[in-house]
Amino acid sequence: MKCNDDLEDVEEEWKVLRLQRAGTGAATGAEGRQEEETQRRDEEEALRAQKEEEERIEKARRDEEGRLQKAAEEEQERQAREEAERRSREEAEEEERQEVIARAQQEAERIAREEEGKAAAAAAEEAKRKEKEEAERA
Repeated sequence: MKCNDDLEDVEEEWKVLRLQRAGTGAATGAEGRQEEETQRRDEEEALRAQKEEEERIEKARRDEEGRLQKAAEEEQERQAREEAERRSREEAEEEERQEVIARAQQEAERIAREEEGKAAAAAAEEAKRKEKEEAERA
């Protein structure tokens, strides 16, 4: 019921406005059109300004995303370089350690050969001495 009353009130207001407009339309037609045109231009300008602002904000957002993406890529590259340098350093240290071990083994083998040679020479000397002693006894 209330909706019907509201609808009737709106229809009545519409009729009154239409009649008022029709009555003043001839006298103020040019003036009304000029106001409408001004209002339309103002609305278009406001929409254009709003669109430009939205585009500016979107461009700033894209620029910021690009900057953040670039920073993330640079950080990733930096970390990759640091990791590669660390691995390279570790490999060089391991290689150096292996070389030290190899040199130590070679030195130990050389010393062992020298000792064997000295022992063999001493044994040969001892054998000669014993042979000489036996020869002198005989």
